[in-house]
Amino acid sequence: FEPLQFKCSNLLLGHDNQKHRESYYQEATHLSAASHTSLSGVVLASCHRDGTCKLWDLATRRCIVNDAAAASGRDGHGLAIRRLDQMQQFVYQSRDVLGTVSLHDIHRPLDPILQIHTYSTSFCQMAPCHITENSQYDASDDGATIAGDRNLIALPTHEQSVAIIRDLRCDPTSNPTYRIDIGNDCQDSMLYSSRRNYGMQTSLGLCQQEKAQQLVLGCGMEDGSALFYDLRSTGSPWLVDHSAE
Repeated sequence: FEPLQFKCSNLLLGHDNQKHRESYYQEATHLSAASHTSLSGVVLASCHRDGTCKLWDLATRRCIVNDAAAASGRDGHGLAIRRLDQMQQFVYQSRDVLGTVSLHDIHRPLDPILQIHTYSTSFCQMAPCHITENSQYDASDDGATIAGDRNLIALPTHEQSVAIIRDLRCDPTSNPTYRIDIGNDCQDSMLYSSRRNYGMQTSLGLCQQEKAQQLVLGCGMEDGSALFYDLRSTGSPWLVDHSAE
């Protein structure tokens, strides 16, 4: 076989139960691998510049699903693939005119569970919630909160300084769980007006820390700043900018 070269992202558990296999090779723009304790039976997902989302069996280096996004009829480049924490599901984001993000089950990838239209035209990638575990913390009392947060995803929007967070279990056309207008919360009136312009958002990250029960959204901005929002607090965000030592 020719070597497969990918830009690696993260791991997604899943089994290969596809009988029909064809061999494909195409440059991937982003990738998620699926693995157990070894590379035997690994399923890997990749998105491509032609908008396709392929699944691969790394044990045989063969494509087992040619386009998991075929049902959505997208006309834009693939931008990102991410797995959901401790779930056999993945989300796929493309740069089509609707800025579509779709949720897929690894066992039924051709039938999207839901589709979200972000209308984003930027290269800012989605960010499913990552749960930061603490081995010395007993999370049994907060299991419902943690399980719910695993279904949250941070998304860019058509407003390039606005991020939203949605619950993947809810109607994608309903109001988001959180809406963050970046720059509308600067408290330093001596230096800035009521709104500081950081430019467009370039990256997102969403994380929950089990022990502190903090749900934190990180936003990387065009001017080099990074803002971190504790979404369960009413305080101002933490700001790290290019002048920070």
